[in-house]
Amino acid sequence: MADIWPENTPDFELTLAMFEKPFTNLMYGVILGVVMIVVLIRFLPRSMVRGQLVLNREIEGNALSDSFAEDEADLVGKEGVAVSDLHPVGEIEIDGRWLEARSTGQIIDKGSRVRILRRTQFEFEVEELES
Repeated sequence: MADIWPENTPDFELTLAMFEKPFTNLMYGVILGVVMIVVLIRFLPRSMVRGQLVLNREIEGNALSDSFAEDEADLVGKEGVAVSDLHPVGEIEIDGRWLEARSTGQIIDKGSRVRILRRTQFEFEVEELES
């Protein structure tokens, strides 16, 4: 905060007067920052900017609709194709839908025919069909 470097000045003497202006500038900055925060807290909730920053209403509904959960239950036993390698997790395609799946232990290559055995909490468990 001081303009004088001690090593460049042989007759350097540290005084409080050297820090008076930098300290005053620092205090002005702190006060201005506090005032700006108070102004934002006071006026931001009613401004147009708030509409850009905050969601005005809640989004209703579930992450998964009930019809989607029912559709997934109907997929057990259906056959499809592995669209990625399953070692042990990958993706399969059944009736035009891509689903995340886990093999029962063996590696299933991309393009292999698979059958859904059961629905787990996060994915479908599948087995490879014999060619």
